[in-house]
Amino acid sequence: SNDSFELRDKFSVFPNPASAQLNLNLKSIPGENTSISLCDAKGAFTTLISGNLTQKSYAFSLPEYLTKGMYTLTISSPKGQTSKKVLLN
Repeated sequence: SNDSFELRDKFSVFPNPASAQLNLNLKSIPGENTSISLCDAKGAFTTLISGNLTQKSYAFSLPEYLTKGMYTLTISSPKGQTSKKVLLN
């Protein structure tokens, strides 16, 4: 096995459901040209962070304009992408 960033099942997100803050733990460092975003049921994207991600854990304050409901949190990098469902309440 190697240390390359494989995205499948490599992160956890909590709390879920979330309200004001979302915490993200990754099993490896994502690296350059990575974005973490939320997409609502209508397809509207909110990018939480993008760039060279050098940490394994992140805490996001959720923008107040996000309405309650189901979102898809997606981590996208040149090495691939993965997503999980997150409920905002």
